[in-house]
Amino acid sequence: MKTISCVLLLVAFALGQKAPKDRAPFTITIAAQEPTVVAGSAVWIRVSIRNLSKSGLDDSGGFTYDGIDPNLRFDVRDENRGPVPRRKQLHKGLWVAGEPVNRTIAPGETFTQEQQVSARFDMRKPGKYFIQVFRRASDNPKDGEIGSNMVTITVVPPLQSHPAIDLTTPPPANQQGRGVPGATGGGTPATPLAPATYPLHLRLTILRVAISERSDFVLEASVQNIGHSPFGLPVSRNITQIEEPTNTGRRVFFFRFLSLPSGGGQPETVGWVATAAAQGLPNSAVLLEPGQSVRVLLRAEADRVRKALPTGTNQLKVRVVCGEWTLQDGRFFLQAEAHELPSVNAATLGFRQGEPFGTVPR
Repeated sequence: MKTISCVLLLVAFALGQKAPKDRAPFTITIAAQEPTVVAGSAVWIRVSIRNLSKSGLDDSGGFTYDGIDPNLRFDVRDENRGPVPRRKQLHKGLWVAGEPVNRTIAPGETFTQEQQVSARFDMRKPGKYFIQVFRRASDNPKDGEIGSNMVTITVVPPLQSHPAIDLTTPPPANQQGRGVPGATGGGTPATPLAPATYPLHLRLTILRVAISERSDFVLEASVQNIGHSPFGLPVSRNITQIEEPTNTGRRVFFFRFLSLPSGGGQPETVGWVATAAAQGLPNSAVLLEPGQSVRVLLRAEADRVRKALPTGTNQLKVRVVCGEWTLQDGRFFLQAEAHELPSVNAATLGFRQGEPFGTVPR
C-alpha cells in the first residue's frame, strides 16, 4: 500500500506542474561597429541571428528602397526615448530593382550582416540614440516578435563646429612650392656634410574620422607642444611664397598618412599635406606654448586608400606622421631635417558596401 501511495503522489505532483514554455526558435544579437559617430556619417549595426531550432530558418526577402533587411524591424529612440522619425523616402511605395534574396539559416548556424540604420532613420542630430532590432518569431502573427539586445549610439557635432586648422583643401598649383629641396651629402664621420637632424617635441593624436561630401576621409588630429619652449607650427598653404629666397627662417612642415599593412607588408603613403612658415610673414605659423595644442583637419583621398587596401580586405590601418624641413637662407637647400614623428594611435579606414567609413579605436 505504501508503494502504491508513493506512486500516486508522484503522479499527482507531475500532473500539477506546468509544461515548460517552448524555447525561442532563434536569437538576435546586435552590436555597433562605431559607438560614437560624427553627425552626418552613416550609422551601421551588425545584426547576428542564431537559429536555435532543429529546422531551417527562412530568411528570404526582397530589397527595400533603403537596403534594410525586410525581415527586420528596427526600433530607434532618441535620448528622451521618443521614436526617431524616418528619413524622407525618395521613391515612396517602390522597391528598388534587384534579385530577391533566397536564404535559409541552418540549425545551429549564425548569420551576420551589416545594416545601415541611418539610411532609414534620421540620426543626423547630435545626441544619444538607442537601437533595438525585432523579427517575427514565425509566420503566425500570434507568435509575436523576438527582440535583440539594445545598443547606444552617440552622435557628436560635425568637425566644422570645432575650432581647427582646415588643411583639407589643396592649394592652387602655383602655391604648392618647388618640391624636395636640394641637400649636401658625403663628408667623413667626423665632419659629415649631411643636413643636421633635430627632434620635434610634439605629440600627434588622431581624434576622429569623418567622411567629406566628396566621400573622402577627413581626419581630425591634435598637435600638442610637449617641449619646454614655444613652437611655431607652420600653417601657410602658400608654400611658393614662403620658399622665396628673400625670406629667412623658412620651414616646410608636412603630414602624411602611412598605411600599416598586416602580415609584414611595406608601409605605403596614402596621403600628404604640406604647410610652411617664415620669419617676418604674419599668420604663417601658429604659436604653441608648452602644453598647448591645436587641432588640424587632414584629408585622405578615398581613391588612394582604396588602391592601398590589402588583397581580400576592405579596410586598412593608417597612422599620421609629421616632419619638417628647415631651409638654408638664400637658397633652396636643406639646412636641417626633423625626425619624423608618428601619431600615438592609428585609425581604420575602409569601405562597406562601397561606402567609405573610418574609426579611431579607443
